[in-house]
Amino acid sequence: MSIVGTHETNKYLLIIAGFSCLVYSTYSTSIYPTIACSTTLLMIQRILLGVTVVHVFFWTVPQAYGVQVVVSWLILVVSPLSILLSPSEPKPRLLCIGFALTPPFILLCASYEVFFVLVLLIHLVFWFDLECFQSNTLIHQSFLILVYLFLSFFGLGNIASVNSYDWSVVRFFISVFSPFTMLSFFLLKIFIPFLLVSCTVRAIHVACSGETHSIQAPTETVLLLVLVMCDVMGLVFLFLVRNTGSWKDIGLSISHVVIVNCITLALMCLYSVASYLVPADERRNKGRFAT
Repeated sequence: MSIVGTHETNKYLLIIAGFSCLVYSTYSTSIYPTIACSTTLLMIQRILLGVTVVHVFFWTVPQAYGVQVVVSWLILVVSPLSILLSPSEPKPRLLCIGFALTPPFILLCASYEVFFVLVLLIHLVFWFDLECFQSNTLIHQSFLILVYLFLSFFGLGNIASVNSYDWSVVRFFISVFSPFTMLSFFLLKIFIPFLLVSCTVRAIHVACSGETHSIQAPTETVLLLVLVMCDVMGLVFLFLVRNTGSWKDIGLSISHVVIVNCITLALMCLYSVASYLVPADERRNKGRFAT
């Protein structure tokens, strides 16, 4: 296993990822007229993305360390607030949420993670289109939600080994060792992909629901089915818990049970947040989320 502190930050990879996000943002603007009308929102998000890229590039200048920390905190606070200016339609709203969460996420990354979230966002948009134009069963929908949740969780590292994460990502915000603050940023980094998945589930539900008074029932059915799947996996992993062998094997067997249960809890909590980020549009009149 690697030793904590041996990770190296690849700032050029972060810069390329930031410009890739800018390109995808411009491409989305040309496709969806609703987003193009929100010029203020686009200007804010692109400026924040551009500032983030430049900020990462010039981070090595020690004379401007205090200014860089202030800029980092401003990006962390201001960028998510731009979601309030996004259009109410589900798909443009989902894209704007992804673009608003990208600048803070770049500052919390060390190398490839930004590309992972960008690809995840593109894939979630395709999933949104697939669910809106194709009628899938509840089991199929629940299985896809579960796949995206585990993909979001393990795409950033191996939670069973703390050494797989680069704890130096907090360098943009703090310069002293603070375990609780570092843990908070670490959890924020993990929850951003989870939040994107939750917002996608909510956007699919809003876009494919017909009447506002029947919105909650189909979603509860899907989430309950996801909960049942996680309970089955948790029960299997519970019987596979080991009390013999090395401490590594014992810890891995226990972590599997904890991960399955925590992912389910995170989905339920973040879906409540997604309900406010992606509000129901009463003007839409489409088919139900599932039949």
